[in-house]
Amino acid sequence: MRVLHINCNYIGTKLHRTMFRLLDREGEHRVFIPSDGREAWKDFVPEKDEHVSVCFRRFDRYIYFKKQEQILKSVEQTWPVGEFDCIHAYTLFTDGNCAMRLSKKYGIPYVVAVRNTDVNGFFKRRWLLRPRGIRILKNASRVFFLSEEYRRILLEKYVPRALWDMVLEKSVIVPNGIDSFWIENPAPPLDEERLRAVESGRLRFLLVGRLMKYKNPLRTADAARELIRRGYDVHFTLVGKAEDAQMLEKLREDDFFTYLEPMPKEQLIRVYREHDLFVMPSTDETFGLVYPEALSQRLPVIYSVGEGFYGQFPEGAAGYGAAPRSTEDVVEKILLCLEHYREISARGPELAARFNWEKITGTYRQIYADVVGETGKGKR
Repeated sequence: MRVLHINCNYIGTKLHRTMFRLLDREGEHRVFIPSDGREAWKDFVPEKDEHVSVCFRRFDRYIYFKKQEQILKSVEQTWPVGEFDCIHAYTLFTDGNCAMRLSKKYGIPYVVAVRNTDVNGFFKRRWLLRPRGIRILKNASRVFFLSEEYRRILLEKYVPRALWDMVLEKSVIVPNGIDSFWIENPAPPLDEERLRAVESGRLRFLLVGRLMKYKNPLRTADAARELIRRGYDVHFTLVGKAEDAQMLEKLREDDFFTYLEPMPKEQLIRVYREHDLFVMPSTDETFGLVYPEALSQRLPVIYSVGEGFYGQFPEGAAGYGAAPRSTEDVVEKILLCLEHYREISARGPELAARFNWEKITGTYRQIYADVVGETGKGKR
């Protein structure tokens, strides 16, 4: 099985390379990475089966079809497209349009993922491109979603009702995986003293991630302040790169807040285990790998209604979804976690195991094989 991966986000996060390396254990895989050559990406060193192509400029993203022509031309100059059995596009509009055109030209099936930027960027704001997005969906052999919620939003807001069954039939929910370190090192069961301390109102909140507005740390701080007003003993720790210095200064005005610089996972695991709840009601989150990391260490999680992690589990299984712009709702969901703290904490590592990359890449391999078998287009 030979698969061509087209992934404009490959450099931005380690998870894509982790997935690619696991996939590459079986079959032949090549990845094409279209880039605007931004400075932050210059430290990336591609391996022989990874190709970074600086094939457009940063502002070309506003001229969609010009940018697409440049990407398409570069893909064909980089890899022998006709020799592949399947194409995997990692975004609908940027990667998926290129995959659709290559599929038509070479007779190769393609699968495509729908991500946050597709739903909340292209479909929501670039309405003239919506027909193109629908066309990419119609021609794909499979459509991947990170969560049920993003599929629901896409269907209800942007896909004509007559096409719902078509999209549902070919869609697959496949979450991202987390580093195996977290699954292999689950926290031990909490002792009775620790459980009683939490249930009596001693709460240690944790947020792991870059300090940015959409992570909503000020809302978490507001919730902590309200719980303290009600008599709870609350402390809030944030671990991550401080990309918003002004916001950090604002958070530091509260003596219940502690900021820690980014740290290796071997140190971070101890921080997780020193805390009781993971609270990150983001306003814009594709998935949030830190939620299953927290679950592996027995922290119930507070996430956002309607964002990436929402719908991964039934409400109350891993924690609760809160309205990210409502301090009252965040507080209410934290108190719900306290009511069911023992059960949620106990099942955390089991839930985190769902995000095992080995299992997820096995799912992708099977889908590639199914797609090639259905279309009869495989070269090998």
